[in-house]
Amino acid sequence: MEFTKIQGTGNDFIIIDNTKIGLSESKLSILASRVCKRKYSIGADGFIAIEHSNSNADFRMNFYNSDGSMAEMCGNGARCVARYAYENKIAGDRMIIETVSGNIYAWRIDKRTYKVKLNNPTLIYLENKINIDDAEFDYSYIELGNPGLPHVVIRYKGLNNTDNCDILELARKIRANKRFIKGSNVSFYDIISASSINIEVGYLEGSVHRDHDIIDNSVVIRTYERGVENFTLACGTAAGAAAAVISLKKELPQNNIKLISSGGELTVEIDKSDKNIIENIYLIGDTNIVATGKITDEDLRS
Repeated sequence: MEFTKIQGTGNDFIIIDNTKIGLSESKLSILASRVCKRKYSIGADGFIAIEHSNSNADFRMNFYNSDGSMAEMCGNGARCVARYAYENKIAGDRMIIETVSGNIYAWRIDKRTYKVKLNNPTLIYLENKINIDDAEFDYSYIELGNPGLPHVVIRYKGLNNTDNCDILELARKIRANKRFIKGSNVSFYDIISASSINIEVGYLEGSVHRDHDIIDNSVVIRTYERGVENFTLACGTAAGAAAAVISLKKELPQNNIKLISSGGELTVEIDKSDKNIIENIYLIGDTNIVATGKITDEDLRS
């Protein structure tokens, strides 16, 4: 079975063209949970199967988390699958991708840079409080698309000097809180200036950030992803959700927001009406074709 592995800002995906293979959703789920397992197989954050579209889209993208569960959508996955579709002549440099949450639009900017229009928010609660271990946190809740992809967004001061292990248990408890019926992705962010960055081992030094300019009003973001059940190097829909919250709360003056994750940087463009209503969310970032080959995992035959 032929596959391509593509990563976008550290979010890596195994992609197959299921229009040529014809696996059922149940078999794809099993396949995803196996091949995404690091050390035991190829390893990835997610698994994407290209299918025939049921609408006027160029193709359908079915996205599976690394645990084999199907998710509504994935922003970085959409950018990566857009590159796959262009490179394999499935679509041109402008395309429509059908997802569980609805059709999204994608554009090839250059050889490695792709832009997607994320699903618009269908549910927004900007001002909420949650109590975790006797500590109260302000959070925003936003769902993108229909059915909605859930995101909890929390401003966490000093995030750029905070290790993921220090907020891992907090993220897990928020993700599993009973008020979020279908669970939620959890993103922490902070707005920083270039002068506030401390170069520390494991944050900027020796990482991709070293090759990028840190500008004033950049946003540091870390996301704990539902389905992966851990922090990932980046999450496209989380970046879109966080940028939407920042824009709606007017925490930054611009609507072109640069977000720095552990895996690199993404740009989110927000279009709003005069009444502060979001009309469009665009996600822009780099892609990297890591490998192509055949899945030969012998455990899949047992």
